Amino acid sequence: MTNRVPRLPRRDAMMDPDRLVTFGDAVIAIAITLLALDTTVPEGLADGGVGAALRDALPKFGAYLLSMAVIGAVWLGRHALFRQIAALDNWLLRLYLALLAVVAALPFPTRLISEYGNTAVATSVYAATIVLAVGLLTALSARLWASPVLAKPTVPPPRRSGSRP
Repeated sequence: MTNRVPRLPRRDAMMDPDRLVTFGDAVIAIAITLLALDTTVPEGLADGGVGAALRDALPKFGAYLLSMAVIGAVWLGRHALFRQIAALDNWLLRLYLALLAVVAALPFPTRLISEYGNTAVATSVYAATIVLAVGLLTALSARLWASPVLAKPTVPPPRRSGSRP
């Protein structure tokens, strides 16, 4: 029996997981900003036209809230996952960058759903974007599960007998 320490896979990514989380936070903040910028009413309306313009903006506001909830769920899931990651490999890095690309692109399907929400195509594109984001989060989790050497130890080391906490 040898007391060899398990060797980490080659760290081609060479990126600190905390830095990657910070980068992801910035990408998500920009995506949220782009969502908010798309929710507007026309300029120069007469007093009587403001109410109608607000009613017309309701689908955009609803799509914004929906996408904000989606991005919030991805953000929370991503943070929960990265609390478990000790080291990155190329697979984790690529999957994560793909996830960020989907989140960054979410303003486009959000605009589709706000303007053409009554069509099957707009609804399908929006749903496919969410499915892709969830699939990438799942793939990140599966990669971590398949390569436990990348994960932080989840079980504390055993206590010596007689020691107190």
